[in-house]
Amino acid sequence: MIDPQILARVGSGVCAVGYLRVPLADYQRNTQSPFLQVMGTGFLVRGTTIITNRHVIEALGDEQARLGFPSSQLFLSFMVPDPSGGLRNTVRMIRHYGRISVRANKAVRLRLRAAQHLT
Repeated sequence: MIDPQILARVGSGVCAVGYLRVPLADYQRNTQSPFLQVMGTGFLVRGTTIITNRHVIEALGDEQARLGFPSSQLFLSFMVPDPSGGLRNTVRMIRHYGRISVRANKAVRLRLRAAQHLT
């Protein structure tokens, strides 16, 4: 059995990755409407860093090119515990993203290092 505190922490770190189907100003007028088009799942690995799969980033880029929406409509959606005991949706704009390109069938060694993050 997984400790409930660990489960709550992990659950709060999983998010939907997608884009707003309406301009940001329209979303801000009605934040309870389901305007987020989900493309995949992300995982919070640091206070300012989410990881996801390559196909999610590629799908976001393809949709952005196809539909022409601005980068200010790229968003993350977290379902977090509410003080009332339920869940509430918390969204965050995707400010920067990147990807690591790896050729097929080639071993890659990645070196991790501490980096300064701007909030």
